[in-house]
Amino acid sequence: MENKIVEAIKMLQDGKVPETIGYLRALLPSHNPKLNLVSTTLGETIVDVEYDYLTAEKSTKDYPGCAEQYSIESVWWSGVNVMDFIHDVQLMELYEKIKK
Repeated sequence: MENKIVEAIKMLQDGKVPETIGYLRALLPSHNPKLNLVSTTLGETIVDVEYDYLTAEKSTKDYPGCAEQYSIESVWWSGVNVMDFIHDVQLMELYEKIKK
């Protein structure tokens, strides 16, 4: 754990504030390890986005395949899940950011 804290301090010193917040949040027991976690901005606010990602699958004779899929599960701001308060336009903005 000590090495992870040292790494977080180095990230902060390099000016990587959103990445550091996400890194530290991932260490908390409340984070679902099956989901991906990324810190990004929504407007001028830093939020943590938990999302699931499924890779694309080729179609076969017996299976139609599927495109890659992203599913935002929660959006955290100051320790509060604000997913229910996010407008569809803002949600699409978050999808575009996590796809990068």
